[in-house]
Amino acid sequence: MDLLYNYNAGKLENNSCSMLVEVGTYGISFIWYHPAPFSVIGVKMYSFSRRLSHKVLVEHIKELCANSSFKQKNVTICFNYQDSLLIPVAYYEAKSAHHLLNLIYGLKYYTVLQDDLKEAGLLGNTAVKNVYRVAPEIHEMMLLLYPTAHIKHSSSLQINNMDLQDGIRCIVYQQWIKVFLYSNGIFKFVQYFFYKTPTDVAYHLLNTCNQHSVNAELTNVQISGMIDKGSSLYRELSKFFSNLTLISIPPLSDIETSTVDSESHFYSHLIQLAQCVS
Repeated sequence: MDLLYNYNAGKLENNSCSMLVEVGTYGISFIWYHPAPFSVIGVKMYSFSRRLSHKVLVEHIKELCANSSFKQKNVTICFNYQDSLLIPVAYYEAKSAHHLLNLIYGLKYYTVLQDDLKEAGLLGNTAVKNVYRVAPEIHEMMLLLYPTAHIKHSSSLQINNMDLQDGIRCIVYQQWIKVFLYSNGIFKFVQYFFYKTPTDVAYHLLNTCNQHSVNAELTNVQISGMIDKGSSLYRELSKFFSNLTLISIPPLSDIETSTVDSESHFYSHLIQLAQCVS
């Protein structure tokens, strides 16, 4: 595991605040915060090696979380794996959920979980469940570390709490991007894409626009995560998207001005998740 980003996380004490953990194929991230009034205390983001097995990852995460700063009184776990499906409640059957996941993503003997999406108006006033699966080693380890934690899929919170402005929201992770599309005030889809180069990311976003009849030159593209304006990725995307902006921290967050100006886009997606559960 490699440390990608660290903001003010060296001053934390045991049981002093709330903590949200997001774990996915790309890595694991932590954000420490006070819920009311909302303020961020610290952030740490780690990447995984693609060569590591789930059993090895479990040992690395357990070793990492042995530190007292990772033992907080109120914990939320957000799984952020691509194996997830949005299913209208009218067509949902718990016993067939794993069959649908196997059909779309391939056969895996994973733990199947589900969330209810509260604001179904985003999906055309249709009640929807987000059904997803997690490697049992990862799921069991997270429950062992945090037995009283609230568990959600990141997409369930993000879909419910994004504004309805038309355009693309993109979160950049290590070798993965997560793309949300909104059109005519309605949420259209969320999808993960693997990438190796900035050109790959540009292709995935342009193809998203093409597949959904969206004008890439005019659409708003809001981006966050492992990207900044000096990066080759930002320069590549700027060639195709005129309305490209980095997503900064929501105004309710209590962060020093210098950090907001220069680094907030690195973890604004974690801020959003934490505010959703506060």
